[in-house]
Amino acid sequence: VPDDIDRRAVKLLLEAARRSLEIGAFHQSIRQATRGLELGLDDSAIERSLLLVRAEAALERRETAGSTADIEAALESALADRDRADEAVARRLLGIAAQIGGDLRTARVELDRSVELTREVGDHASLATALSDRGFVEVFGGSLADADRYLRDAETLADELDDRRRLAWIRQHQAWVAFLSGDTD
Repeated sequence: VPDDIDRRAVKLLLEAARRSLEIGAFHQSIRQATRGLELGLDDSAIERSLLLVRAEAALERRETAGSTADIEAALESALADRDRADEAVARRLLGIAAQIGGDLRTARVELDRSVELTREVGDHASLATALSDRGFVEVFGGSLADADRYLRDAETLADELDDRRRLAWIRQHQAWVAFLSGDTD
């Protein structure tokens, strides 16, 4: 048995959890991330990634209580390690959790910070996601012009990245904004 079998196992569980999250197998993603965390590697970056994946999968299931502890632990770790990319993801997830809970003020603050950090990091795929989520908050917040602006910015990035899945999500919500605005054409 290789000396680093635990590290290999955790990395494979993280990859599997991410893949499960991408295909919508949220329960499976949570289970895989939890298994990875239970192996207890002494690597804060991998632990953060597992916490963030598990939290995102839980949020997709609208399980905010369980996800908040993971997000806060990941945020604390990201701040300690000065990892701006993971901080951006954690803040995006905090914004989503706040939006689910009806706290639009906190959702806006956290998602604005996530957008800002993601721009600094230069990760266009994550920026498209953060802008999409920020626009989604405005659909519920009643500022349809702001929602449209955020979604348009996200659409431009997703189009440049040829991210058809993200584009479909954005365009569905743009249609919703148009409908709510009275633009049925």
